[in-house]
Amino acid sequence: METELSIAEISDGHTDEIKEWYSELEQRAEETYETLRQQGVVVEEAYIAEVQGTDYLFVYMASMDLEQAHREGDKENFEIVEEHHDVLERCLKSGSTQLEKAAGFQRLKEAYTE
Repeated sequence: METELSIAEISDGHTDEIKEWYSELEQRAEETYETLRQQGVVVEEAYIAEVQGTDYLFVYMASMDLEQAHREGDKENFEIVEEHHDVLERCLKSGSTQLEKAAGFQRLKEAYTE
């Protein structure tokens, strides 16, 4: 399983819009899960943190092939993906940056057989 954690600075005044969008994604769970299946994403989680007065969006993703997942997401095969990209483009100061992974430990196979 490949994983990544990305960070992006949220533009001033757009934190509520980001929160509302992710809430809408949860409400539109069927569409959201269908896009994740199509992209090959197993886990996607979003977090917001305030650091010294600035809000940041952190996104954690897990996939068997992250490069493929990004390629599929860039295709915007679903309306919800296009909407997602529009919200992020409008609300983030610039693109996201992948954080450097220091280490990764997974017990997924064991956890499913315990």
